[in-house]
Amino acid sequence: MADEKQFKKWLKSRAPNGCVFNTIETMTSIGVPDIFTCYEGCSRWIETKDISTSNVIIKLGTIIIVFVGSIASSNILWSLVDLFIAFLAIINIYAMVKLRDDVYALGTKLIDMGL
Repeated sequence: MADEKQFKKWLKSRAPNGCVFNTIETMTSIGVPDIFTCYEGCSRWIETKDISTSNVIIKLGTIIIVFVGSIASSNILWSLVDLFIAFLAIINIYAMVKLRDDVYALGTKLIDMGL
């Protein structure tokens, strides 16, 4: 959110005089861009999205998997799926081991409170 505010300030500082900016925040409609701007009768919608490195890596990985899936046999694809599921299971087990003390402490606290 802070990055969006900084971007809007940066955009306003470089816009010509008379350019109108409105920030749009809606919870009722999906897909509405974040900033509406109008200058000399010409309106524009601007979507501000944070594109982090992890999102790019996931998107590239998805594209590669779809491409490989279009040329590889189904046995290879199911083997990749099995490996991916095993990898996710390892991540989940690691998270449970790391969080077990916190979960135990929270459970004990809730029991002591009578909840």
